Amino acid sequence: SKTLIRAAGAQHGRSHHAFDGVARSEESVDWKRIRSSKDELTASLRTAKYVDVLAAYEKITLVEGRGVLDEHGALHLADGTPVPVARMIITTGSSPSAPPVPGLDAAGYLDSTQLLDIERLPASLAVLGAGSVGLELAQAYARLGVRVTILGRSGLLSKEDPDVGEELARHFRDEGIEVLTWAKVDRIERTEAGRRVHVHTSDGSTRIVDVQEILEASGRRPNTKDMGLEEAGVRLGPSGEVLVDSAQRTTNPRVFAAGDVTGGPMHVYVAAHAASIAAENALGGSEALDLSVLPRVTFTDPAVASVGLTEDSARDAGIEPIVSKLGLEHVPRALAARDTRGF
Repeated sequence: SKTLIRAAGAQHGRSHHAFDGVARSEESVDWKRIRSSKDELTASLRTAKYVDVLAAYEKITLVEGRGVLDEHGALHLADGTPVPVARMIITTGSSPSAPPVPGLDAAGYLDSTQLLDIERLPASLAVLGAGSVGLELAQAYARLGVRVTILGRSGLLSKEDPDVGEELARHFRDEGIEVLTWAKVDRIERTEAGRRVHVHTSDGSTRIVDVQEILEASGRRPNTKDMGLEEAGVRLGPSGEVLVDSAQRTTNPRVFAAGDVTGGPMHVYVAAHAASIAAENALGGSEALDLSVLPRVTFTDPAVASVGLTEDSARDAGIEPIVSKLGLEHVPRALAARDTRGF
């Protein structure tokens, strides 16, 4: 997604910049070449950063297959082949999870992975969800020529300070993206041209949004189904997440877990850090995961970056924060870049 976002940014910059003397171009994109380039990069990185790394360690054995735990906590493959281990770390990640919207399954939709691999760009796209994934892809595909409508159940990036979502929504609208926040999708139906989305808006009115495709980006669910976890004494939470303590230890002392499967903040760097702690502790260590100053980044344009508490979460914790806010029109670096959006 990140290389696609940068490609879309390069396309947008051809005709949207503020530099005198630099020509502007309105040429359309070649989606097949962009997609092919993305796929080649992803494949090469997967080989270089994962497959080749594993192969370099003689003491690591890669076994491909579905792992299942039995009631005694022993690990074996689905065909019954035992995998003898003293400790286990579960890092099975998460998958897109669609909300129970009437008609969504029947109408058909794309998740974020499917959208990245689509054969041809749709003429129009409705994005269900206003979190990082939905917003990054909404802007990228809009910049590639797709007419995009964002439907958010709350404001944009609701886990950030409200000012952030409001500012980002303004810039998205300036780019021609339709943004409907605090909107409830009542039902979706299939039409000859694509999909029809019936939306209940924040002002109490009803809107109909006709699009060719739908991106469902409102949430993810941990991958824990049919693994025998609960039978092996590994307790799961209400969304199917593996419950862990700060040492990444589950309720089975032989089993640890890290990353999206634990239901925590779903960021790559959190998963990597938590997994290293799980590995240390599985081998007898005593490290703890501390997310009190967690950094967060959303790769929109302008990008969103934050760390630690928001204003609201600080007040919820009994802290009255001192707040300062500086518009980028006061920052020389932004003036030099001819881009003073944001604060």
